[in-house]
Amino acid sequence: MSNQQKSALYVLVVGILAILTYLVLLIFVDPNVAPAAMAILALTAATPLLFSMKTVDERERHLARRAAVAGGTASYLFLVAVCMIIWLLRYRSAEPTIAVTVLPQIVMGACVVLLVVRSATLLVLTRRPLDLSA
Repeated sequence: MSNQQKSALYVLVVGILAILTYLVLLIFVDPNVAPAAMAILALTAATPLLFSMKTVDERERHLARRAAVAGGTASYLFLVAVCMIIWLLRYRSAEPTIAVTVLPQIVMGACVVLLVVRSATLLVLTRRPLDLSA
């Protein structure tokens, strides 16, 4: 397993752990406390220190680029979908406003989606051979 795969697996585990912690705090503790679970994502800052990426060949760079595009696309779709769902639910209510605390949660959700999808895509792409001729 290359360092790129190890770092992707590490970020994937941290991202899933952040999602699970958020859901547990949301359900069992308090919805106002749940965003604190996103502090777990700070562990991803140690990725460059834990996994050296000095020997990256052309194939790994291409895979990383494709995974970054997939993660960015998923993050963008998450933002659009969540904003449209909130708009749809609040547009028909008597007072069409949302709490200001929802906005940072949307941004953190998009960040988690970016990290998890990028890591999962990288792990999936490295499992099968890739044709770089196209």
